[in-house]
Amino acid sequence: MVIFTLIFLFKVIAMPRVPPRTLAAVLTLAGIVALVMCMLGTAFEWPFLTGAPANQKAPNNVADAGCGDGLKAALDPGSIANAKSAADDANGKFRVVDVLPRTIRLGGRLCVVVAGVASEAGEKKLKKDVEDNETKVKDLQTQLDTPLDAKTKTETEKKLDVANVALSVAKAAQNQPPPVVDVTLFLNGRRTPMSLKVPAIPAPQTLVFEFGQTPDAASDDAKFWRGLLANKTNSGSMPLKIGVSRSQSSTPEAEARSSIELRVYWPYIVGLGALSMALLLTGFAIFAAKSSVLRDHSLTNIDLAEQNARTARDAAAADPTNADLQKAKTKAEDELKECMASPTRDDPAGTFSLGRTQMALWLWLSTAGFIFLWLTLGIYRNVITEAILVLLGINSVTGIAAVILDRDDLKNPIRVKSKRFWSDLLSDEDGPKLHRIQMIGWTAILAVIFIWNVVANFIFVEFDTNLLLLMGIVNSTYLGFKTQEKAAKK
Repeated sequence: MVIFTLIFLFKVIAMPRVPPRTLAAVLTLAGIVALVMCMLGTAFEWPFLTGAPANQKAPNNVADAGCGDGLKAALDPGSIANAKSAADDANGKFRVVDVLPRTIRLGGRLCVVVAGVASEAGEKKLKKDVEDNETKVKDLQTQLDTPLDAKTKTETEKKLDVANVALSVAKAAQNQPPPVVDVTLFLNGRRTPMSLKVPAIPAPQTLVFEFGQTPDAASDDAKFWRGLLANKTNSGSMPLKIGVSRSQSSTPEAEARSSIELRVYWPYIVGLGALSMALLLTGFAIFAAKSSVLRDHSLTNIDLAEQNARTARDAAAADPTNADLQKAKTKAEDELKECMASPTRDDPAGTFSLGRTQMALWLWLSTAGFIFLWLTLGIYRNVITEAILVLLGINSVTGIAAVILDRDDLKNPIRVKSKRFWSDLLSDEDGPKLHRIQMIGWTAILAVIFIWNVVANFIFVEFDTNLLLLMGIVNSTYLGFKTQEKAAKK
């Protein structure tokens, strides 16, 4: 389907004289289709998007609480590995016997077989107490079966009653379930929030840890996973060394002999998501180039030419002896005639707005970053940080102020026609301006920091107060100079 979509897009783009808005609509539709496929591919792990063979589903998590048949040998006390470690298990030497699955994803289930959670000393003591009390009861019963005087018989019966009670207590203690011990999971030597209450027995037993996919980015689980994964994934996966501990220590007591693989995301699926964002961005860019969505005003080329010609006529009529005004009138009328015959007469003529472009950039970055974190870590609550909200607020205020200034500028008869996108952003009609370059530079720096933290650290970055103040100053400076740009035209 992806190949067919790309072929279709190539044919559409290669078609001569394709209307820009039609091309923008096609690219936007293709981007939406690619994004939907990315979401479905993440949910169902389609083999053609995960890279697994066509006849084999992508490595999945263990589905049942018993962890399947893969751990039968690890749980068998008679297996060779367990037989060799039987003495250590009996002495309470904690160890990891085996781990399944070999590849796991967030939201899956990890099965860990451990042994030696507790020594046999407690079990042996309970057994010995039962045996000792049984022997005592048997001895007292034997004494009662022999001829005794009345006083001795009474005393022996009392002792027998006490012994029977003690035997009952010992048997009850022996039949009680073993005490439990808190066992915490470690990943690559880092203590996790995952902990289980485990029976304190020496025999091998299975622990099932839920690799919970929490939706809350502010939770301890989400913070742990982001800290574990930050800058450590390779093509969407990373090795995990499994360890366990019965204490509150910061290091594991026992570790598995081999690592497993944590699959955070599938490169093909993330690539498809990146393609969808690129298609949506390209479609928007083409649409913006042929509309007023990112421009200072909504006048078309013919509107601008008519307004400039009308202004030039009025100025020449007011001062007929001024040769310069007469030349300006002739030039404006010639430009109007050329524009009327031009195929681009109905294209937008306004200059591109730096404030609106900045708003569009952060809208695209925040949307793409949110979707990436949602599809990889499954988090969608508290993803947007306070710093990003403040930054979006600064950009919004800048955009609103720029719109107000541009509306005031509509009263000005002198209109400036758009040159090129970057030229409009960097310059006014007198050339490049430092305050514009400053705003573009700092916006680009913060955008790169944002992208890096989303892709590498799986977080929306918390810009510090000084950086936010800097952006506020930069944007305020831009607006201040923009008012001067408008005043200079009047």
